[in-house]
Amino acid sequence: MKIQDKNQILNLNSYLRNIKSKESLEAVKNKEKLKKEKVAGEKEFEVNLSSRAKDIQKIRKALENVPDIRTEKVNSLKKMIKEGKYNISADKVAESILKESVLDEIL
Repeated sequence: MKIQDKNQILNLNSYLRNIKSKESLEAVKNKEKLKKEKVAGEKEFEVNLSSRAKDIQKIRKALENVPDIRTEKVNSLKKMIKEGKYNISADKVAESILKESVLDEIL
């Protein structure tokens, strides 16, 4: 089918643009509606942390600033070992091992 009349073509083009603009307008409205629903949905979820959980968060943040290796302590011990001044008490070592073992059993 061939449309010869330019008015019909212009009308058809106008009609198609109108449909597209309505579709895009509806799409925008749907996006806005989804955003509003999402925001409304987010308000429904509220998290309340117990004081213990808050304390744990504080401790974790504090521990992030503590290095894994205490270089000053390590260097001091290395120096003492080199100089032959580092004496280990077998009783203290055994006591520490037993304390840790008991704590592991309890916790």
